[in-house]
Amino acid sequence: MLLVPTQSFAISPLSASVSLNPNSGSSGSTVQVSGSGFLMSDSACSISGTPVASQTCSISGGALTGSFTVGNVAPGSYTIVISGTPGGDSVSPSFTVTAPSSSGFLDLNPNNGVAGTDVEINGQVTSGITNLDQSCSLSSPNNAGIITGAACAVNGGGSTLGNFTGSFVVGNVSPGQYVIEVTACLGNNGCAPSVGDFVQAVFTLTATPDFSLTLSSNAMTIGGGSSAMNTVTIASVGSYANPVTLSTSTLPSGIHVSFSSNPTTPPPDGSTTSTATVSVDSGTPPNVYSITITGVSGSLIHSQTLSLTVLSNADFTMTLTPSSLTMPVGSSASSTVTISSVNGFNSAVQLTYSWQASAPSGVTVTVTSPITPSSSTPATSSLTVSSTSSSSTGSFTLALTGSSGSISHTTDLTVTLSGPACLIATATYGSPAAPEVQMLRSFRDNSIMRTKAGSSFMMAFNAWYYSFSPTVANYLNGHWAERDAMKVVLYPLIGILYLTSNVYTATSTFPEFAVLISGLLASSLIGAFYLGLPLSFIRARRLRRLVALEKCLAIVLLSGLVTLIVGEIYGLHVLMMISSAAIVLSTLFLSASLTSGQIARKLGRAN
Repeated sequence: MLLVPTQSFAISPLSASVSLNPNSGSSGSTVQVSGSGFLMSDSACSISGTPVASQTCSISGGALTGSFTVGNVAPGSYTIVISGTPGGDSVSPSFTVTAPSSSGFLDLNPNNGVAGTDVEINGQVTSGITNLDQSCSLSSPNNAGIITGAACAVNGGGSTLGNFTGSFVVGNVSPGQYVIEVTACLGNNGCAPSVGDFVQAVFTLTATPDFSLTLSSNAMTIGGGSSAMNTVTIASVGSYANPVTLSTSTLPSGIHVSFSSNPTTPPPDGSTTSTATVSVDSGTPPNVYSITITGVSGSLIHSQTLSLTVLSNADFTMTLTPSSLTMPVGSSASSTVTISSVNGFNSAVQLTYSWQASAPSGVTVTVTSPITPSSSTPATSSLTVSSTSSSSTGSFTLALTGSSGSISHTTDLTVTLSGPACLIATATYGSPAAPEVQMLRSFRDNSIMRTKAGSSFMMAFNAWYYSFSPTVANYLNGHWAERDAMKVVLYPLIGILYLTSNVYTATSTFPEFAVLISGLLASSLIGAFYLGLPLSFIRARRLRRLVALEKCLAIVLLSGLVTLIVGEIYGLHVLMMISSAAIVLSTLFLSASLTSGQIARKLGRAN
């Protein structure tokens, strides 16, 4: 079987077109319309547009015929819309309305001006009236309101040209071009517009030079002790460009209004603005007050009424989100400060802070200030707490104060600083929540780090410890046998630090003395156990040299104690860091040496 591929196709609608015959004419003219290319589904049609007074239209097989009569409209170019239904297709040709032809003329003097202008008319029009039977009238196809106080008289008659004269006063209508028509007819009872012989001319109505005054809002709500702004816009009308002076009606006690620019001059056919600042004194009785803002320029005066609602004294609220921060030392955290308006408050709020009770060392606080809320939209600022690896640990309270004039509010932020992780102990015991790990961290954070000497030593210790502990911890996490062995190694250290912690607690009335005694005890015991025992087996031949070393270590220890005291007195953190490290190391090695010597002698191995 032979398969023949099929092709799909779509029928595109024809492009409709129309012709107008003629494509221009005056009022009363008849225009023939013909068109083609309309949708085959169209069964009815219509002709519309401003010049169309009446119309006929028929359509069949996509061909359209019809006509329309030109109405009594002003000369100019207009769009005619010719539509087919139900297809909805349409064509929009242009048609030009011309002034009616006439054997005459019409002069307007002047032919332009503002409302209230007196206009003289004179002209001629062909008339078949007699000298005893004649009259004329004035009208406007655009807007009858353009003509007020009209007067018209015709002289002449028979088959001669009739002269007419008259006048009218320009009415108060919108600026633009208006057709003025004079109609002459038989009888003395006036003439209907465009009946008989008539002539037309165009009068251009220009705007009367003036200005307008508007407010950005005609209603304001302000709390006592606060202020708000309103924009006054002065717009030129009819190319007006003179200074406008702004003022207010008599203001109630406690209410003040000032303008940023006064007087202010709009550019021709443009606009200018002046900011009105409305302020309310603290204690002004709550009420609704009416204030009139007036602009005066020569004899021109325009006003706007402002409704001012005064609330009780303006205030603000201040919140912190979150209200507490928990962070390890060496990191930072932030809280969002939100200032919200109460009773229309919209002034700048200055933010300051202070630490309650004690302040953590090595911690900085930054906050963006001042911030200004609007009466409807809160303002926010970021408060950031940053710490170093040597910062104090524990819980601290930061008091944040917001002040604006006589208004002040304070809210507290709880800042909890925890020490860095005990990496090796955590890896050994499997969890940071293990009792052994908790004991080590608690002693460090709540005892050692709360003293000057202790925090100075920890700065040096952390730099050493965290240089290798991440590698060791990662190794222990993947090797269970080594992890169990490490537990055995750490058991004596846990016991030593537990004993040292109790000593610190017993002497904590004097924290700096307590941390010194605890440090000496811990260093001595650690040196004796972890270094003294191994050294005791190699002391036999090196006893004399170690004795000299012990003297040197004792000198370093005493020097460290002296420099530590000096650093404590003068707040020299670098000196305290060096001296505390020297004390710990000299004590550790001195204890190891002394312990190993005693054990070696008892074993009969010392020289």
